[in-house]
Amino acid sequence: MDAETTYFEANVQGIRMRYASSGAGAIIILLHGFPETHRSWDLQVPALVAAGYRAIRPDLRGYGGTDKPRYGYDIDTLGGDVAGLIRAVAAGPVVLVGHDWGGAIAWYVASRYPELVRRLIILNCPHPVLMARALVKDPGQARRSWYMFFFQIPRLPERWLTMREGRNITRLFRASSSGTRRPPQELVEYSRQSLLEPGAARAAIAYYRAALLDVFPPWRFRRYRRRFAPIEVPVTVLWGVEDTALSVRLLDGLGEFAPGAQVHRIADAGHFVHQERPEVVNRLMLASL
Repeated sequence: MDAETTYFEANVQGIRMRYASSGAGAIIILLHGFPETHRSWDLQVPALVAAGYRAIRPDLRGYGGTDKPRYGYDIDTLGGDVAGLIRAVAAGPVVLVGHDWGGAIAWYVASRYPELVRRLIILNCPHPVLMARALVKDPGQARRSWYMFFFQIPRLPERWLTMREGRNITRLFRASSSGTRRPPQELVEYSRQSLLEPGAARAAIAYYRAALLDVFPPWRFRRYRRRFAPIEVPVTVLWGVEDTALSVRLLDGLGEFAPGAQVHRIADAGHFVHQERPEVVNRLMLASL
């Protein structure tokens, strides 16, 4: 990453959130997913800065340099963290970008706090309600999401993730990528080391534990569904079609929650589409802006 980066901290909802900032101009906030940190976006920052944006990339709750409390990994709290960050760094609505879990949080923030978002860009993350439906009604997606159910077991998943110096973290990147393109080894290694820090694996897995508690049993799902109003700001979805964890079928029904959303399916790319095909992702992101 060539753009000069400065690090700051914001106090949001009782935690210290560390974030990286590069460039000047209109603010674009980029939210990483599992099992990464703010460095997930290293390959996008130079293009965004060159286009005149200030690219802000937080470490989400429990990751990297941000606090790792034992609680607060439900979607309402995670969304509140990001809403607090937006209010701390911006005088008005921002462009919000999210991948994987960062995408789920971005969907929520755009729905729950529409005054804070002027455009939404999502990478390989279904709308949370569509994901919850698929876990119940789509056996194929339930098989792809085996790890979400495995992560419900107490303590064992943390040990599995960090055993042998985090070898399984590296395997997750390889298994979720396309056959010909993979995330840069430097970024994979940074993520591996970050997740080996005390409390980091527990926090990362807590996202999944809280998520299933939100939508099971069915009466909880009905209440969960009511949290998501249709999103009225422009929405762009970028999807690596060779994602082994999330089926492209999860885009079916998106119009219910994001009318008029533009969807770009990207060939020869898997779950980490922005690292596997950065030249395509950067071009499409800038075009949408």
